[in-house]
Amino acid sequence: MNKLSPLLGAALARGTQALHGTSLRVGLSKNAVGLLRTWNWPRRGSEVLIERTLDASSQEAIANGVRAALADAHCSHMNATIVLADNLTRLFMVTPPSNAERLRDCHAAVAMRFQSLYGEPPHDWKIDADWDACHPFLACAVSRGLLATLQQISADSGLTLIGIVPQFIAGWNRWHRSVADGAWYGTMHDDTVTLGVIDGHRMTDIRCLTVPAQAHHDEGWLSDQATREALRLALPVPSRIHLAGSAPGGWFADRSRTPVCTRLEANLDGQAFAGEWADVALACTGVR
Repeated sequence: MNKLSPLLGAALARGTQALHGTSLRVGLSKNAVGLLRTWNWPRRGSEVLIERTLDASSQEAIANGVRAALADAHCSHMNATIVLADNLTRLFMVTPPSNAERLRDCHAAVAMRFQSLYGEPPHDWKIDADWDACHPFLACAVSRGLLATLQQISADSGLTLIGIVPQFIAGWNRWHRSVADGAWYGTMHDDTVTLGVIDGHRMTDIRCLTVPAQAHHDEGWLSDQATREALRLALPVPSRIHLAGSAPGGWFADRSRTPVCTRLEANLDGQAFAGEWADVALACTGVR
């Protein structure tokens, strides 16, 4: 199983911050923003700078909240990576046409799939994908308006933007080698779980599940949902679900269930970020 390629809004890091390994991680969801500063020299470390709720009434309100958080945390002149909660993106699988020969054939398949899933043309969305002319592949769409806003905020704040990446992909690129045979991979933030269906060492499907309030107290909820999805897809029930993000602790308590849930921790130097630091945990997704 390989890394996934989508990295939106990527830029090449230069300067002294890159040399010393100091960078800013921004976790952005619909309702909050979390800022985490990390460094690799002279030793690896991290510092929580701020976590703040956002007014989610409009994109402008979210942008104003992010600007204020960056200003209050004095984050200028740093390399920055923005990790988006999956519910700010559109993640979907695409099956290439049987006669696909060129990249443009895959682009056409993505556009058609997007239109059929969301009922709108894709021109207002930036789409990147793990392009593959022979197998189904994952595509990711992010609003061009949101990307432009985040790029402008970064420029105004004196940040060098390394990339904008969905949590699901940031986590997969960090932990894909740890996904066991017969297991699935997933992420959770707020009330959304994104499950990557793995079959034959390839990601073959993706499922976005809304987590009801009562499920936070139901130890078997995620295992039951994964079993139901496997039956719908006529696939074997996974033996395990490797889950990253802010998920209820009870989901990992019962080791006798199939599939059993195991946590992929978002942490630095043994420090876990969860609970009231949910968006800091989001920012930390994918950090090595």
